[in-house]
This record gives sequence, structure tokens and C-alpha cells, in this order.
Amino acid sequence: MAFVALQLRDATAIYSRVSIVADLIDSLDVKCKQYFNANCLFFGVNPSVWTIGYAIPYHTRKLFESTGYGLGLNTMQGREAKHIKLAKYIHNTCNVKKDQRWWVVFRHEFISLVWLRELDPLSIMYHQKCEIKLNQTYVPKRVSCTTEHYCYCGNKKLREQSKCSICGSPIMQLIQQSVTNKEVVSDLRKML
Repeated sequence: MAFVALQLRDATAIYSRVSIVADLIDSLDVKCKQYFNANCLFFGVNPSVWTIGYAIPYHTRKLFESTGYGLGLNTMQGREAKHIKLAKYIHNTCNVKKDQRWWVVFRHEFISLVWLRELDPLSIMYHQKCEIKLNQTYVPKRVSCTTEHYCYCGNKKLREQSKCSICGSPIMQLIQQSVTNKEVVSDLRKML
């Protein structure tokens, strides 16, 4: 499960971007295929797994080729949900005069989508207000930077080790080998 979760985290960090480059799209393709193969070998496939494994890399590449951007762009699906939400707000503002309904709705939208996100009252940390650049990543900093205390998966590790006990285990290496070969390795089959 840890291997599948890492592939999903890394793929999501790439396909949710607006600004993207061709190298990241190639990396996305690899991560999504490894996610799909691991699910095929160890858990099973459903439409969601297939979508992440094949549809997301395909559509990311097509969108990049046509517009130069990634899947993080605001699509019509998101706007449709927003229009439904706005209609609910209008319906729930019955006690307001008809000419003031839109003002109440847009005030609510501004407060919930812009003002509160800028203040971020639940977070202690400072957030940059600039757009994420290509060299920045959506993977947490403690994981994406090489640190002495954390492994790439997010678990703590000893300073002298390069990986945590899960990522450095022989089972994880056999799982990675199985996913790459697209069949369960005999040594892993014996262990399971």
C-alpha cells in the first residue's frame, strides 16, 4: 500500500499543476503506469484506478500540447459545480430583497474563496501569495528536500540511513521490481 500511495502522491503533485513542462509529463506517465501496475498486481482494478493509470496522463499530454498548461486549469466541470452552489446560495437567501441577492451571494463567495484563504486562520505558517513556479513542487518540503530526519515517503528515518525501514525493506524492493516487470517476482510470491 505504501508503494501505491507514493505513486499516487507523486502523480497528483504533477497532474494538478497549471504550469508544467514536458519532462514532468513523461514522469507523470511513469508514475501513473506504476500506480496502475501495482494495483493490478496486488489489489485489483476499478474505473478510478484505470483513469489515473491511463486517462490522466493522456489528457495531461493533450492539454499541454494544445495549450501549454496542465490539468490544474479551471475546467467547465468545476464551473458547473460552482454554478450549482451559487444557485443554492440564491435559493437560501429568501429573506433578502431580490435586487440584493447577488450582492449577498458574491460577498459570501469572496469571503469563503478569497479573504479566508489569504488569512488562512487555521495555519500558523506563512503562505506565499505568488504563483507556484516550475521548480517548486507540491510534495511537502520535508519530503522533497533531502533531509536527515525524513524519508521520501514521509516517515522518520535514522540519520545514517538513506531510507526508512519501510522503503528500504527487501519487500519494497521486490514490489518495485514486480511493478517494473509487470508480474509478481517469485521471491515476493514466496514471501506472501
